[in-house]
Amino acid sequence: MIAEANRLPFGLAAYCWTEDARRQKTIQSEIETGMLALNTTTIGGADAPFGGVKWSGHGHEDGPEGLAACLVTKTVHEG
Repeated sequence: MIAEANRLPFGLAAYCWTEDARRQKTIQSEIETGMLALNTTTIGGADAPFGGVKWSGHGHEDGPEGLAACLVTKTVHEG
């Protein structure tokens, strides 16, 4: 299942239902997606980043990750 999902050119979200804790950990670490819902249909929240990988968007929105994408870091040293 994971290999089949990872072959797709998109990776916005994945949903999985299983009570097997070992399988949950395997899916979490191996599936190529920006968001994963385990045993629920809800993904996200106001403080959670929203976005995918591969051909599914241009990074993340919302949460600290989304804010960081809009910021420019500058180091200034004064003498």
